Amino acid sequence: MKTIVALGLALALTGCWQMQAQGGGGGGGKAVAFQADVVPVLKAHCAACHTEGNPTVPFFMFNADGSANYANVQEHGTQMVDAVTAGRMPKGQPGSVAKADLAKLSGWVAAGSKDD
Repeated sequence: MKTIVALGLALALTGCWQMQAQGGGGGGGKAVAFQADVVPVLKAHCAACHTEGNPTVPFFMFNADGSANYANVQEHGTQMVDAVTAGRMPKGQPGSVAKADLAKLSGWVAAGSKDD
């Protein structure tokens, strides 16, 4: 039941953000941008662990110099949204990602995970 509720929330948030990204809803039609919208969310919630050089994570989102690794984020975007939605991530801080931040991430993935 918990998984179904989490999935429903993710779909609802994705749908709302897609409407905004396509010019509908109340978001002013602004599309989600990787550098401006997604990277700050990842820095706030993921960079502490998912940075190159940490052997305990399955993939890194940030290079050793602190720059975002777009290819890895794009490849694992759906997995990231699922893990946050299900409360598996951020590790030790489930539920710490604000709904608006999760909506940005899931909206970016739903829109094709484009680089800007």
